[in-house]
Amino acid sequence: MPLRRDLYTRAIEIGVRTIRVNMEGGSDESYHNVNCEVPGRYTDLSTEQREVISKLENDIEDWAYGAYGFNGAGDGSRYGDTITYNLVDNTVTNLEWAYVYQENDQGTTELAVTEESAKSNPATERLYRMIRGLTGDEE
Repeated sequence: MPLRRDLYTRAIEIGVRTIRVNMEGGSDESYHNVNCEVPGRYTDLSTEQREVISKLENDIEDWAYGAYGFNGAGDGSRYGDTITYNLVDNTVTNLEWAYVYQENDQGTTELAVTEESAKSNPATERLYRMIRGLTGDEE
């Protein structure tokens, strides 16, 4: 996706090196987060410079909501894209990610029920007593 020219021009004018647009979804909501990287440490910037960068990040975020059509629909599993605009090298990188539900069968064993195991756990003991009571095998 091309970067809108006015956003690109503003970024270049204030010395932005990269723009990272993070999009995340999966629970029928989408979240966007934009970070602009400038030379040096962010803490060394003046309040005015921080405000200019913050305004640019907000404007890019607003643009990204419409430009990417990322709606976040899904089954609750997290997924997303990270688009990095490198203004120094004039490249764009798209990283797609997702958390995947995975099951691993650990095998099947025979169920064993003993008096000792029932008494070792209060919850199991209550269940054991309830089952014994329902079958008429009261102690």
